[in-house]
Amino acid sequence: MTQGVVQLDKVVTRNNPVTEINWISLDRIFDFQMSLKTQEVVRSDVKPYTTFIKRVAATLTSNTLTYEDVPDFLKVQDVLHKHTTRHRLHYPFIIEITRTQRLTRTPQPTMGITSQKIMCAYTGLDMWYDVEVFYSPHKAEFELNRKLAVGKLAPWTVETILGENDSQLIEYVRCLLLLTEKYQSVVS
Repeated sequence: MTQGVVQLDKVVTRNNPVTEINWISLDRIFDFQMSLKTQEVVRSDVKPYTTFIKRVAATLTSNTLTYEDVPDFLKVQDVLHKHTTRHRLHYPFIIEITRTQRLTRTPQPTMGITSQKIMCAYTGLDMWYDVEVFYSPHKAEFELNRKLAVGKLAPWTVETILGENDSQLIEYVRCLLLLTEKYQSVVS
């Protein structure tokens, strides 16, 4: 977010998990999950999203955000502030560490106006970290999906993603196990 400007980058209406693999180690603090999911992304330059973004105000000096719901169309349930950093581990792996904080929402006095303004502020109470590891050669193949017309099939297959004899999957799991071991040694 640039200073004084509020915009919508993308609007995800639904996440559909295709497959999930949970790796649980009983003798470790950290576990990991591998997932392949699809997202339904809609245009952010149409109503009610343009109407909503006009009703959002950000104050950087006090670190607050004020918004109004769009009646009968759009109601905000949670406001999350995310800060992401990316690091290249070793080729072809990229790690993304995201600090997510749930902002406290407080309804503001309306003074007779029918619309309800809601102010969001940082409290530092509800916060967590997500660590994601990406296999960089897959990024180009998945980006092709965004340019596909409706009803067109993706040009890649499961075999091209996993590689011959699941070699890319094995390399990916090996990287996740090494990261889990490093996290374990840092925390212990």
